[in-house]
Amino acid sequence: MYSSLTMLASDQPGEAQEKSRLIRLSKHKSLLLMTKAVSFSAIVLFGVAHMAIMAATASDFPRLGYAIESLILLVFLFAARRNFKKARQDPLRRCTQAEEQYQFGEAKITDYKVRTVRSGRRTYEVIDATVSYQSPAQEGPLQMVETFDKSIWNFEPAQYPIPARVVIDRERPARASLISISKSAVDAIPPEKKREARGYIVGFALVILLFVFALACLVVALFMLAEKFGFKVR
Repeated sequence: MYSSLTMLASDQPGEAQEKSRLIRLSKHKSLLLMTKAVSFSAIVLFGVAHMAIMAATASDFPRLGYAIESLILLVFLFAARRNFKKARQDPLRRCTQAEEQYQFGEAKITDYKVRTVRSGRRTYEVIDATVSYQSPAQEGPLQMVETFDKSIWNFEPAQYPIPARVVIDRERPARASLISISKSAVDAIPPEKKREARGYIVGFALVILLFVFALACLVVALFMLAEKFGFKVR
């Protein structure tokens, strides 16, 4: 999901397709997915550490409790894997790794819809923008959907369709990703309604620290478990 339009703003194909820019854009786009994936992974580590500590301290923690906790951790493990996979398979990210398998093309943002997302107890709204584009390998127009933070989507109705550019998978033209939006369209948004592409990495840095702490807890728990069963740990 894009949380800023300033990174996307570009009117020059050469600038829009610059590899260093695509790498930055890919990291920005996948930030939320990676944050979720690392968060879920940290929860799994905390859960495993908890079960190891219960086993090491001869606690009366019931076997049914281990089974239930294991099932819950499996759910978080699959959620972490799903988010990692979605981030890795995005055409924009893959283009930066194998550019010869992708091509660039013009596109237009023709419409958008507001969608409600539920994440646990939290509910928020996002924008699903419809992007139309043409691929040389495919007859007729194609469409894709890109998701944006609702608070940044402040285009006027008269601006549609909005010129844009996409990167397209050569073998599967239906797989594409937005790489730029007309700079003049973005510049027309009032400054107070814009959001710069900085500051969003703070949340990701915090979940990385949480993951490291969870890993440390797991290491301590495994040492405790090893000592209980008579393994000498130096």
